[in-house]
Amino acid sequence: MSTNHHDEASDVIRIHRNTHMFAVSDEGANDTRLSWLARGILFYLETKPEGWGIETDDLVRRGDTDHATTTAALQELADLGYVPQNWDA
Repeated sequence: MSTNHHDEASDVIRIHRNTHMFAVSDEGANDTRLSWLARGILFYLETKPEGWGIETDDLVRRGDTDHATTTAALQELADLGYVPQNWDA
């Protein structure tokens, strides 16, 4: 079950669910050195369990960007220390 809550201070509609919730740092979301695509990929990766392997081909299948664009976004994340340099190893 979910409920919608409109936060007037931020004009963001937040959906509160009873399951499948997690806490994530806002550091990556607020890092202006990252493109919006890289921030979105980082958010997705943050939902995965510890030790989950990053596979570029899997991200391409799940997303709406091509392999080169996804790889560039992952490289952004690696260059800034959000993912290991050898993410697809």
